[in-house]
Formats: sequence, C-alpha cells, structure tokens
Amino acid sequence: MKFYDSIKRYGAIPIASGLAVVSAFPALAVDGTTVVTSSDWAPIIEAMTGQISVSTVVGVIATAIAAGIGLVFMWWGGRKAVRTLMSAFRKGKVSM
Repeated sequence: MKFYDSIKRYGAIPIASGLAVVSAFPALAVDGTTVVTSSDWAPIIEAMTGQISVSTVVGVIATAIAAGIGLVFMWWGGRKAVRTLMSAFRKGKVSM
C-alpha cells in the first residue's frame, strides 16, 4: 500500500477522534457562574506594564538585531571557510 493511499484510508480516524476530544472540553469547562471581567485582569496588566518601558523594548529590539547581524556574519564566514577548505582539497592549493 502506498503512503498516500494509507493517509486517505486511515487519516480520518485521528482527525475524527481529535475533533471529538477538542469538542468535549468546552462542555467540561462550563459551570455558568464564572464571569471574567476587566477588573479580574487589572493586577496582571498592572504588573506587566510596570515591567515594560520604552527603554526595555528598545533594548530588546537592539539586542535581537545585533544577534541577528552576528549570526548572519557567522553564517557567511562559516560558508566561506568550508568553501575555501573544500576548494583546497579539490585543487590541492589554498586560495582566498
């Protein structure tokens, strides 16, 4: 049996069972008495906004950009080193 045929034949079982399991969770979570309001989230929002400022956001962005630039240069340097080494083995001489 080919792979595509097995997917067509047996693919419906995991999908159907997954949908049955996922659809059962809302029925278990509903009790009718819990209502979430914005005042319930107020302590969490205040704690988050107290930790985040413009300087921390700029610092995180600058760190991510610097790390990305470093990784790109390391990637280019690594490719150049591998290319030079493989060329040296093929030609029998080192060139830059």
